[in-house]
Amino acid sequence: LPVLDNLMKGVDVSGELRLGEREIPLNLVVGTRTSNRSNAFAGNFMPLLAENTEFGVKWCNLYNSHIEEGIRDPIRVYEYLNRYYVQEGNKRVSVLRYCQAVTVYAKVTRLIPKRNPNNRDISIYYEFLDFDRREIFSNLWFSHRGSFTRLVDIVRDYQAIHPEEAGSTADLIREGYNSFRAAYHAAQFNIPITTGDAFLEYVCVFGFDPRP
Repeated sequence: LPVLDNLMKGVDVSGELRLGEREIPLNLVVGTRTSNRSNAFAGNFMPLLAENTEFGVKWCNLYNSHIEEGIRDPIRVYEYLNRYYVQEGNKRVSVLRYCQAVTVYAKVTRLIPKRNPNNRDISIYYEFLDFDRREIFSNLWFSHRGSFTRLVDIVRDYQAIHPEEAGSTADLIREGYNSFRAAYHAAQFNIPITTGDAFLEYVCVFGFDPRP
């Protein structure tokens, strides 16, 4: 698994922000905070150690507990550049991934890098942060600068034409994106862009309508 401590070497952090407990997408949980458990899991969080090891026994016990009662305790994660790295709860993530869960409850601490106009990812992240404070985007990411603003402008143009459409800008984006994402993944496209990129291209060509 990727280790956040390794990824952060040489990165200037301007601060940490505790976001509290929230439901996060499991597909955005991509690694661990430290290297302590990184070798116990494959890159998709599936367990690597044998079933008869102490780790294997604990994993199986947690799996059985989840099947009987469900996993209730939130994990602890650090968020960096819209990806999550587990501080506490790697086995819970592993079991939930194995059971094909979609989300997990987590106590989130955000690591905010210093602004760097020469770094594309950090520049995109700051645009994301601007809208994330208003909770407009959920499980949505772009690979080009200006895409978040562009999508919001398109949706607001749609609202101006359809004032009777109920819901906030955030609600309409979530509804439209979730419908698109389900169809896009069902079609099994293999295109080297984010689902957010594909969604933005779609609405630029066909227009925005949150209804399926």
